[in-house]
Amino acid sequence: MKEFSDNLKRIRIEKKKSKRDLAQGIDVSMSTIENWEKGKSLPNLINLFKLCQLLECSCDALLGVE
Repeated sequence: MKEFSDNLKRIRIEKKKSKRDLAQGIDVSMSTIENWEKGKSLPNLINLFKLCQLLECSCDALLGVE
């Protein structure tokens, strides 16, 4: 779970998106984004795909799959 949270934060910052941008873009609360970035929880499959679209990255990049 730690790898996902680190990747999400890194990619979000690289793409110059705020936590608020992500939250609004996929219709979740900012605390949900914060929990994902802290490794406290994971997105469901639908929100994972929405994150990928919003951040213009692959699921593999977020999940750390090579």
